[in-house]
Amino acid sequence: MTRRLFVLTSREKRKGVAQIVAALPAYSRVEIKDPKRTTPQNDKMWAMLTEFAEQAEWAGKKRTTTEWKDLLTGAVKIAGGGVEAVPGLEGGIMLLGLHTSDMTVGEMAELISYMEFKGAELGVSFSGEEPGSAEQASPVAA
Repeated sequence: MTRRLFVLTSREKRKGVAQIVAALPAYSRVEIKDPKRTTPQNDKMWAMLTEFAEQAEWAGKKRTTTEWKDLLTGAVKIAGGGVEAVPGLEGGIMLLGLHTSDMTVGEMAELISYMEFKGAELGVSFSGEEPGSAEQASPVAA
């Protein structure tokens, strides 16, 4: 069997998935995950990363939005577990496990809160939404 993803958006969908699971052969694996980050959360993260890139420096120079994403995500993931620092294949240090696309709504809200905190510490002014509004973007429970 190949991988299949079901998003449980209704009672009928949950019943259908339960029937599929009940019919699976022994030793099949089923993974249950919390809802993934929302599009508004993702949009807010990238807008904030743009503000970091335009206004702040790290280690003596301006950083790109992608570099800020790695720095900020690494800080949150290291503090909460789920990321590992290892020697790079050709030297240096690599952080493994930095994937905001896999974050849940709650994890993304935590990252955005940390970005607000770190931005204030580094003198970054955020335009747009009020701080803490990331949690308002959670999906409707199915």
